[in-house]
Amino acid sequence: MSLNILIAEDEEITLKHLKYALEKEGYAVTGVKNGMDAFSKLEKEEFDILIADIKMPGMDGITLLGKVKESYPGTDVIIITGFGSIESAVAA
Repeated sequence: MSLNILIAEDEEITLKHLKYALEKEGYAVTGVKNGMDAFSKLEKEEFDILIADIKMPGMDGITLLGKVKESYPGTDVIIITGFGSIESAVAA
């Protein structure tokens, strides 16, 4: 059985490349452009893994991480960012 992966990334090119690479490996991948859309998708469909950018419009990745862990504890979360700092890593 293939893992069902949700990617929340506001940068179109990054979303496109992540989606392509994971689909090429045989994973089922859905992409959305912000945290609010990601949480809405999680309410409607079960995902094994969420890959979320830290900085997104609306709901950021750290807020999304907290909501997902509270509402969907079986979903693993991977946080990615192009704007890393020690503070954001500790918060995640």
